[in-house]
Amino acid sequence: MNKNVSNNESFLNQMKHNSVKLITAAVIFISFFIIANIIKYVIQKRVVESTDKMTKKKKVIGNISSIIYYLLIFVGLILALFHIGFDTAGLVTIFGSMGLAFALSLQGLLADLCNGFFLSYSTSFEIGDYIILDNGKEGLVTDFSLFSTTLTAFSTPVIIPNSIVSKSTITNINKGSVYTALLDFTISNNNPISAMKMIELVNKSIGKSDLVKDHKKIQVTVLRANGSGTTYRVHVPLASTNTYNTENAVRTMIREELYDEGLLLLDNNYIGLHPSS
Repeated sequence: MNKNVSNNESFLNQMKHNSVKLITAAVIFISFFIIANIIKYVIQKRVVESTDKMTKKKKVIGNISSIIYYLLIFVGLILALFHIGFDTAGLVTIFGSMGLAFALSLQGLLADLCNGFFLSYSTSFEIGDYIILDNGKEGLVTDFSLFSTTLTAFSTPVIIPNSIVSKSTITNINKGSVYTALLDFTISNNNPISAMKMIELVNKSIGKSDLVKDHKKIQVTVLRANGSGTTYRVHVPLASTNTYNTENAVRTMIREELYDEGLLLLDNNYIGLHPSS
């Protein structure tokens, strides 16, 4: 009888001990999870989203905050498992070996990462600039990360490793220039309009917009006319150096005005951007 009571007490004590360990482990992991989220939130709100203009440094800081986030969660998981009694030394060894093998097999990615960090502090270009590399690649810088730079020309994005960008001679044609967006809109012959009407609709849509550098220099020309429709090219000097986003906004404003007029658009392609005096 006493032996059974002793066994029951031992079992209850063991359950209590294990419960405390599990609760403590859960608290450890949740604490690290909360800390990781707080750090990521603060960096995101105070740095990345502090202004509307996205920069290379902000992109890199955002990348680093994600790395810190996952690293803290991993550390919290290891400490929680260690507290429960798992052999975390073996787990750390396995992950360390995997990390070393991964690093050796992806040395190019590590080179891109290092170059990306240094490029983020370079003044040779910024997100929204139109650049030309000496290897022939050119376009708007529409995205940037620790590993790569994305150039977009004629609506086609090209991802270039930062190790290549850092070794290239970069020509930035944004600096000191007003950038003009060239937008083509083809109006169906089912409901044709005159060139004067097209000019009127364009001015109505963007004539007072802050996105336009000089409203007097907005031009509309007839590019071509065929059996299906008439294509008008709209020249818009942009006010912002973030030309990619600005061009998209201007194009949307014109397109919506044409739709409101009840016109059928066969296409409304983004043709390109060029510097003007």
